[in-house]
Formats: sequence, structure tokens, C-alpha cells
Amino acid sequence: MQNIEKKFFYSLILITLLFLLGFRDFLYTFKLMLLQSYNHKMLPFDEYYKIILYIDTGLEKYNIGWPWSSRIIPNYINFFFYKYTPCLEVNHIPSSLNTIEYCALWSLNIVNFLSLVLFQVIIFFYSLKILKRPLEECILSTFISYFVLSMSDRFGIDRISILFSTVFLFKKNTYLRCFFLILSIFFNEKITVFATSIFFCNDLIKFINKERVNFFFTFLGCGLFGLYVFFSSIFINSAHHHHLHNILFTNEIVSYNYFSFHGLSNTFIPFVVLFFPFFFYFKDKKIINLFKIHKIYLILIFTFFLMGIILGGPGNTGRYLIFTSPIFIPLLSYFLIKNVKITLNFYEQKK
Repeated sequence: MQNIEKKFFYSLILITLLFLLGFRDFLYTFKLMLLQSYNHKMLPFDEYYKIILYIDTGLEKYNIGWPWSSRIIPNYINFFFYKYTPCLEVNHIPSSLNTIEYCALWSLNIVNFLSLVLFQVIIFFYSLKILKRPLEECILSTFISYFVLSMSDRFGIDRISILFSTVFLFKKNTYLRCFFLILSIFFNEKITVFATSIFFCNDLIKFINKERVNFFFTFLGCGLFGLYVFFSSIFINSAHHHHLHNILFTNEIVSYNYFSFHGLSNTFIPFVVLFFPFFFYFKDKKIINLFKIHKIYLILIFTFFLMGIILGGPGNTGRYLIFTSPIFIPLLSYFLIKNVKITLNFYEQKK
């Protein structure tokens, strides 16, 4: 009993600490959300807060359409916080925002903040309990996860989507896997791609090792994503600004200039931060296996990189890659701690 109480106490301390450390991020993000009402072109972001108001009021001016409205579950989670949690007012609210718009932004920010904290907690316990890593690595992974998640979209549903994707890191029975995979397509189609890629990679590993393979979850995930693409292409009005026909290689919405500062900072930096340790230890099977990673996970990286290039462009490729972060963050912690120790030992020997 004392052991359980200790674990609960330490967990409470961890969560409290993360809340306190992340509070400035919460305020900063909310300030940017409010500033966006002054100049949307200077700080553009997907206006998920309007979906909250569309659910609440039914007014067409708040209907921002596909693909944002297709992320049903996070939109209704945001709506729940809008409807049933207090909306606290800051000292200065832009005159361009009415009360319900301000509260929609507030609730969206609350959900993003909670998602950030919970993501850090899950990464800590995943590193500690599943990967059995030393405490120092688990703590570093917790704080690295904050930095990595800050490279995703903090104004929409990226954070809560990446949080949900962590369910696929843990072992589950067949029915739960099936349930979460079906749920993922109503949450965010990128989660479906993430989960399906992992299932496919693991199936390939079993096939190579001549083990019994069941491709059911791979086929199910591909089927769900295929239906999503089919519905989006056929049943959504082709005149819609973000219809797939308007996005793919038209240069109307997605730019493909990766040599601009915008392109390099939003593609190159996230790629290097997340995957450099993986490529560094690529030939060291023993180390990457410690983190439940395999060389075949190149398929996962390539899938999101390709999606980012085709659908996101240089401004969003990094955001797509961050969806793979739950797998690679613990390896990044190991890489940093090991190389810091090597560097310190080197300087001590020189003395």
C-alpha cells in the first residue's frame, strides 16, 4: 500500500511541476491567438475555434469546412471544454472578438495545454515502464517532449492528436487495437497513417523473422484511410479551397519551395532533431532494439515525409513528421545523455 501511495505522490509532483513549467507556454499561445484577430495574414492558423462555435450556434459563418470538420472527436472535445468549463477573461480582449469567440479560443488553448502536459507524462511512463530506461533518461525525455511538441501546431488539434497516437505504443488486446484504430480516423487521419505504418512495419519484421503474420490491422488501417481519401475526393465539393484536387501539385495552396528560410526551418530542423539519433545508431541493432525500434521504421519516416511534401509543403512537413515523435523521443534522450557523458569524460581526461 505504501508503494502505491509513493507512486501516486511522485506522479502528482511530476504533473504539478509540468503544469507550472508549461503555464508560460499556455499564456504565450493564448496571447498569439488573440493577436491573430488583429492580423490573420501575419499569424495565420487553422481556425478550429470557429468549429466550436459552428457546433454551438449552427451559424454558417463559423463553418470552415473540410478537412478541419472531419476531425470530429477533437472538435467535440474542444466543444465540451467550451461548454462546460469556466472561461476566464484576461485584462485586454481585442475589440474584434465577441464573447463567444474569445471563449472558443480560450477553451481551445486549455485543451492544447492539457494535451501538452499529458503527452509529457505519458512519454515519461512509456520510457520508464515499457522501455525500462534509467530515470535520468525518462526525465530528459519528458522535457524533450515539450520541445518537440512545440514544433507542431499549437493553435489547432495537433497536440491532442499526437497525444492520442501514444495509445499505439502500448500493448493491447485485439479488440482494443481495433477500437482505437477505427476511432483514429474520426480523430485525425494522420493518426490512422501513423498506426497503420507501425502495424505494417511490425508485420514486415515478423515476416522477415519467419514468424506468423496477421496483416489484419494493416489492411484495416489502409481501408479506413482509403475511405477517408475517397470520401474527401468524391463527396466534398471540388470548388472547396482545400479540396485534394486543389492541393496536389497545383502550387495554389501548397508551395514546394524548400530552399526558403521558412522551408528549411519547418522541415530540416524537425527532421534532424527527431531522426538524427536513429540514423546515428542505424547499424547498431542492439541499441535501437532497446527502444522498440527497427531499421524498417524507415518506412514510417518516409511515409510522413512524403505526406508532408505532397500535402503540407515546406511550412508543414515538419508538423507531419512530429506525429512520429512518440517513438523517437526516448532514443533522442539516450543519444544526448550518452554523448554528454563522453564529452565530459574527454575533458576530464585532458585535465
